[in-house]
Amino acid sequence: MGHLSLQEHEELALGRMAILTADLESGKRSAEDRERILFYLSLYGRVAAIAGLLVRADSGGFHQWLRRSATWRRQLLREWTQGNRAVSRFTCTGVLGPLCDAIATGAEPIAREIAALSATSWREGDEFEDDFHYGRVLHAHLPEHEGPVEVEARISDLARSSGPEEPPRLKVCQALVERDSDAFGKALHALIDERAAWFQARVGGLAPENSSFETDRFVFIEGLALVRLAELRGMKVEEEYLFLPSLARVCP
Repeated sequence: MGHLSLQEHEELALGRMAILTADLESGKRSAEDRERILFYLSLYGRVAAIAGLLVRADSGGFHQWLRRSATWRRQLLREWTQGNRAVSRFTCTGVLGPLCDAIATGAEPIAREIAALSATSWREGDEFEDDFHYGRVLHAHLPEHEGPVEVEARISDLARSSGPEEPPRLKVCQALVERDSDAFGKALHALIDERAAWFQARVGGLAPENSSFETDRFVFIEGLALVRLAELRGMKVEEEYLFLPSLARVCP
């Protein structure tokens, strides 16, 4: 099978979402299966969002699909909470994509509900510890969610789990707390460069059917979410960043 175009990745994602939606609505799936289905609906919603943006400059569709992705995550966490089930790889807090989708598209109420429903303990084996703590830091940064004491405590946990070196994610979070626009800009650029290097090292090593990889590498939704959080704090941000097209951003 040859390399798929972005339009083909979009069509593939739309087709898979149609199948998953029909499966979800059949009423024949276990609670665990529903978690898996909702997880992948969210993932393919993000693929459709990015592909549509890149193929047609469809910013409206981009934000619509990101909201759908976040809504599916919220539904997943609602059902998981109501079922009182153990944390799984589908429900762990280190699954950051849909939370960032909500923030990046300006859906703060959905983001706050995702934060409120998310697991409060690290699930070893299903998520990296620093991803868990980073998710908790993002939760605490949401407007009207928690106060500065909670943010500082969670940043301390992130710093501890990140090792002796201070990664760009940690520096970005610290800059948000301090409302330091210059430090934020430097840390965000470092994070963008780190991410670009990660993708560059893996291009050609994954199957062409991996639509998430093939679209995520062109648009950095986590970065869009971080810019949104900075704007909500009244911080100065740049008009354009690599992999963060202004077309994809929302007004603060």
